[in-house]
Amino acid sequence: MQLPADHPQEQARQAALDALGHVNSPAERRFDAITEAAKTALEAPIAVVSLIHNDKQWFKSAQGTALPGAERCISFCAHAILQEEIFEVEDASVHPAFMGNPVVMYPPHVRFYAGIPVRSASGLPLGTLCLLDFVPRKLDFLGRKRLTALGTWLEMELMNRGLSSEELDTLVAQGGGDNESMLDPGTKSWNAEAGKLLLAGKLDRDSSQAEDFSLGCIQLKLEHVEWAALMATVFGEELRHFMANTLRAEFPSGVTFFTMAPDYFFFICPNHDEMAKLPSLPGIARKLRMFIEEQSQNVKTSLFGSYLRNPKGDGRQAQNIMKALIDKTGTSGVRDFVELD
Repeated sequence: MQLPADHPQEQARQAALDALGHVNSPAERRFDAITEAAKTALEAPIAVVSLIHNDKQWFKSAQGTALPGAERCISFCAHAILQEEIFEVEDASVHPAFMGNPVVMYPPHVRFYAGIPVRSASGLPLGTLCLLDFVPRKLDFLGRKRLTALGTWLEMELMNRGLSSEELDTLVAQGGGDNESMLDPGTKSWNAEAGKLLLAGKLDRDSSQAEDFSLGCIQLKLEHVEWAALMATVFGEELRHFMANTLRAEFPSGVTFFTMAPDYFFFICPNHDEMAKLPSLPGIARKLRMFIEEQSQNVKTSLFGSYLRNPKGDGRQAQNIMKALIDKTGTSGVRDFVELD
């Protein structure tokens, strides 16, 4: 296996990537839309926005895999950022640089890779938009053209930080600057600790600035199987990852998500007008069932949701408010959103 070399301008490249703040940050719908388009248009089982950061690659968005990233030393993308154009490996099992790679020799047994470098405004490669397949193949002219166009779209999105500076400032200040510890890697959402801090900030601002917002909770409930047993399997992580991707796709763009692993998904909706745009949980449940059937799994799930308009209390009550919402979610037996008093 051939290890990837550092970029000739590695220090400047890392600085450009750090300045954008996308590494160790939650997944965002605008990036998921690109990987969804790549997966569909190029008929690949896996499509990823991969950012090469120090000794790892960070998956900012991924379709078809629940992995949060990988070590840089085994990364195809770390080779791709050294190229000017699309880097393509038709059959990794016979490619001298990759035939000894663990992801080729062992599950998932990657065979095909195609990645287009995506660059900063100064032209430094930050990572790739890449495709993976488990059978050898080759992009045709139209496929290369589509991947190039999607890479251009991705570059435009990377230049926009997108995440609320208010949210990031809150978490960086409270979390000591370690965003990675604030993320749930399986869903690429803020974790419960980060969510508590975000909610506390909202509550404190609400009391002083009369903000209107809603806090919601969705429970992904399993039937006839325990979460501990399911999470011991690859499918358990894939189910949560699919759930998170689906929520980002169905909810209004201004909603912030955080999770309480493994079964609760919280959301903060910034104003009450957006609450009218909430999707139906039965519709999301149907998509979950289709995904489970496609994976040939014998797992039954149900979704329950509830929300509070303008939760009462200051930041010190954030954890208690979350717990109260959990206690009431699903108790009504109605499998759609219930507004609580």
